[in-house]
Amino acid sequence: MNAATLIARAAAEGVILDLTPAGTLKASGANATVDRWLPVIRQHRNAILAALKVRRLVPDLADELIAFWEDDVADILQLPDEALRRLAEDYRRHRDYYRAAMQTQH
Repeated sequence: MNAATLIARAAAEGVILDLTPAGTLKASGANATVDRWLPVIRQHRNAILAALKVRRLVPDLADELIAFWEDDVADILQLPDEALRRLAEDYRRHRDYYRAAMQTQH
């Protein structure tokens, strides 16, 4: 399950995953539901953080970029915001090329 799907499923059960201003992950919702989700959240923490960062910086491309960069989570987390925005703009300009590359990878 990729991070976007995980975030959506958690939200469907009432667990909201947010990126704090400090760049940490916050899960909110009913305590019992959050507690049930915590093992999954911990297991996929970096992927969730990367997805939330991408959603915050480039919301219009977020789902595509999350899918494209799924294997590069650690790199996304290390990128300064401006560098991530530049990569997203490059993706936007060359979207057909990147989509074709995704098809050959998967």
